Order: sequence, then structure tokens, then C-alpha cells
Amino acid sequence: MAGLPVTIRLLDPPLHEFLPKTTADMEQVAKDVGVSVAEIEARANKLHEFNPMLGHRGVRLGISYPEIYEMQARAIFEAVVDVQTKHGKTVTPEIMIPLVATRKELDLMKAVIDQVASEVSQLSGQKLEYLVGTMIELPRAALRAGDIAASAEFFSFGTNDLTQTTIGVLLPQDRPRLRLLFALPRADRTACRGPGGARRSAQDGMTLQALRDGGKRALAAALAALERDPDSAATQALLDAAWRQPRAQVVGVTGPPGVGKSSLCAALVAAWRADGKSVGVIAIDPSSKASGGALLGDRVRIVHDSPQPGGDDGVFVRSMAARDRLGGLAGQTVAAMVLMRALFDRVLIETVGVGQSETDVAGAADTVVFCVQPGSGDSLQFMKAGIVEIPHLIVVTKADLGGAAERARADVAGALSLAVAGGGDWQLQALAVSSRSGAGVARLLEALDAHRLYLAVDGRLSIARHRQGEGWIAEALREQFGRSGIARLERLGFDLALAPGGQPFERLRILGKILEETT
Repeated sequence: MAGLPVTIRLLDPPLHEFLPKTTADMEQVAKDVGVSVAEIEARANKLHEFNPMLGHRGVRLGISYPEIYEMQARAIFEAVVDVQTKHGKTVTPEIMIPLVATRKELDLMKAVIDQVASEVSQLSGQKLEYLVGTMIELPRAALRAGDIAASAEFFSFGTNDLTQTTIGVLLPQDRPRLRLLFALPRADRTACRGPGGARRSAQDGMTLQALRDGGKRALAAALAALERDPDSAATQALLDAAWRQPRAQVVGVTGPPGVGKSSLCAALVAAWRADGKSVGVIAIDPSSKASGGALLGDRVRIVHDSPQPGGDDGVFVRSMAARDRLGGLAGQTVAAMVLMRALFDRVLIETVGVGQSETDVAGAADTVVFCVQPGSGDSLQFMKAGIVEIPHLIVVTKADLGGAAERARADVAGALSLAVAGGGDWQLQALAVSSRSGAGVARLLEALDAHRLYLAVDGRLSIARHRQGEGWIAEALREQFGRSGIARLERLGFDLALAPGGQPFERLRILGKILEETT
């Protein structure tokens, strides 16, 4: 590397990745530092982070534990002294402090490095030349690079956030100032500004009319705001309006893992789009118990299998991670459904793979489709108490398997011949559908329309949605205040009932405020 710049990036990954994990490792560390294994294990558990990107990564690690960066800086400078002494070569290391967000962060760590350099220089009697710079993600650089450049001697631009960035351009080196061009597609630039080019606030887009005018991008931003701050005034006003203006039939598709739910959803989306109907999809994916993350594969399958995957403005797919919820849906599914129900002709909810008791989808969908896979052993193993009570239609998927699919359909039809869905007089149907060949899809669409028309008679749909609203209020209060909170409301003379024509978000706010004030 003689004569070439050498950039050394200080420790960036989460601290807990470097801590001992196995019993043998913990025993060795305990022996080395003279403490008990229990103390090592407790410390490792305390330092573990669920989301290090918001915790001890990059410069934040050095700020909390400056001895780590001090140790690395000392090793760098002592290596420089060693090379210069043995080989007579001048070495100028470029020390990179990663993931800096503010100039203050860089200044704090630069002071640590300068102090170590001074100590090593005094002890060795050698002059040390070095640069201290930073790595900064491109979107943040677009906003903060000008300020940070006053302290940084070089920049490295990270590209992990390029999903938020179209182009990052560094102007020629002979320019006196460092500038970054942050470019957005023209549609994005237009969407950010109101009449006359004035910048709009986020709340300006939180109305149903703004979402209808703004298309997919506006809806995506509204759903992100809903998940980020569900209790804000703007979000609550939007949900109140959406509840009062329902438009879509909401279809829930559920069933065990691997049964073909995503393929069936893709077939339904394609058929509805061919009929000129707009479709909103909420795809729930399971979360990792280890990391909390989710591979949003359902979205990939639905979009990949649907027509015009990149350019159909009539289809919107929103992926949600189930996280620690066990009922088949994500925490904000109901709110997202209410919002999308006011914007699309059809809303499709695909749950995570369910077993025998996950029935949350019945509290969000007008029509529930339960999927059964042929050739999986006992075709009725999933049709047990709990799950059998929620569907309005049973679909035996992968009908192209022939005899196995027909046998499964006949078994299910026989078991359901006396069953009644939801305590009403709707007769459950068992259909065989092949998403691959399209066989049975038309018949499924007819059955969905028949159930929609059935609900339109005698106010059945309004009654069902009213009950769903009351159930959602109870679930939300139980989740936030526990069963004791609901019992406290009863002692205070309040119940969870929703007045005719009322909407649950407003009722939840009132009851939640009562519980907070009486805690």
C-alpha cells in the first residue's frame, strides 16, 4: 500500500455481535477477566439490541464506549510508527468514523483520536500524519453533509439507503465546496409541493381526497404515518372519515402455511383487474422470533403473479409483519383495512399461515375464504372448532392435482353440509380452484359476489361491521390496558358498546382517555 491512501473504518457492527454466545466462550472470557460466568451472561444479555440501527452501531458505539475507538486508534497509530521505523516509509492513515448523523458526533470521536495520536507521537518521538473522516448514508448526506464537512477531512457515502435515493452525485474535486445532488423522480418532487411550488406538510396529504388524488405514493405515505404515529390527530381524523365512507368488499384469505394463499390472491387480483375493479391488498407475513424481521414474500408473489406488476395504478399491495401477534394479522391491519376500504373497489387481506384457532381475520373481513390443500393427509385437520366457525367459503387449492383435489373438496363439503357460517343462514360452499390454470377462479368470483349481495340484504353488512368495530375496541383496550382496564371501565359504568352509526376509533379514544385519567 506504499504511496496509496489507506482508509480504516472503525468498528461499525452492533456490539453484541462480538460478545460471547456459547457456554464455552463465556467460560473462557470469565476466566480471562476474573468474573463469574453468570456475570458474563448477564452482561451479554443486557447489551443485546433488538434493532441496532437505532442503537449501538457506528459512531454511537464509540460515544457510549469511547475506549473501543481509543483502542482501535492506538492500534492504528502504533502500526504506523512500526512501519515508519522499520521501513522508513511515511504512512498517512485515513480513519473513518462510521454512520455519523451530526457534526457533534464526529467532533466527539475526532477528539478521542487526536488525543491518542498525540500520546503515541510523544512516546515514539515520531510525527504522525493522518486524516479523520466519516461514512454517511446518502439520504442523510443530502441534508447534513454541508454541516459535517466543517469537521470531516474526507467523506465516504454509504449506499444502504439507496432505496430512498435515485442519484447521488459528487461534484468535481476542483470545486471549493463539497456538494451533493439529491435527485427524486419528477412525480416525487411534484407530490412534495402544493400550489405555486410551496412545500406541503405531511398532514396536507392525510385526507381521503388527497389520497384519491395522490395515488399509490400518497397512500403509501399515509399508511406509513398510520404505523408510525397511529394516535396523531391527522391519522385519527383520516380513519374517522374512512370508517364513514366504506366502498370496498373486504375479502380475507386464510389457511395453513404453504396452502397457496398468495397464488390464490394473485389470481383474484388479476380477475378483478380484468373486470375493471381497483384492488388494495394487505399481505401479512410472519416475523422472525430471533430478529423480529419479516421476509415480505407474500408481496413478492402477489405482485410477480399479477398483470402489469410495475405499472398498474389500480393495484396497491401493502405488506405488514405479524410481529408477536398470533391471530394471523398484524397490529395495524384493521386501521389499514378501514383506510383502503374507502379507496378501492375490493380489499384483499392475506393472513399469515394459521392453524386451528387463529381467527382475527373474521374481525376485519366481510367475506372469509379458508384454503385447504389436497394431498396433505387428513383434509379436515384444519376444520376444527374455532377456525371452522369463521369462513364463508372453503377453497381447495391446487385443483390441477386432479383426484386428490376433488377428494379433498368432497370431504370438506360433506363435513360442512350442516354447518352455518357466523350464526346466520349463509350456506358454506366448498370450491376447488387452481391458481395456476385458472380453473375454478370464475366460480369463486361468483361465490364472492353472491356473498356480497347476501350481506347487502336486511342491513347484514352494516350489522357485521358494527360488531367488528366493537370487537376491535375490546381488543385494542385489552392490548393497551389489559383485562383489568376493561373491568375498571365496567366498574365505572362504561361499556364497550358502539352506538348505532358510531365509529370505533372515536369510541376507543374516549374510553382510552377515561382509563388514563383514572389510573
